Amino acid sequence: MVRMVDKPLPDTVGDALSQAALRRQRWVMVLVACGIFVALNLVVTLLIFMQLDFENDAILASALTPADRTVTHNVFMVLIGATVVQTGLAIRTITNSLFGAVSHHDA
Repeated sequence: MVRMVDKPLPDTVGDALSQAALRRQRWVMVLVACGIFVALNLVVTLLIFMQLDFENDAILASALTPADRTVTHNVFMVLIGATVVQTGLAIRTITNSLFGAVSHHDA
């Protein structure tokens, strides 16, 4: 059984305001983390496509054979796998940050 960690209700208006500020701060950090995540993945994708373009030009100029390519299907498989792992970790980190740690208890 999975349950959320109990959070106390605010006792005063000041507590409620500080909790609201904390929630806003967490959402800002989520947006920053997502922005960094998207930007880094776009840069990696751009670098892969630039390398593919460079290798295609070299093959057309007979300076490189198709067997000597550096961007192969293995590169794409590793890139996809790394993106899946990275996305899972990012989602878990963001979820824990927003909703608190989840405790696992056997029923």
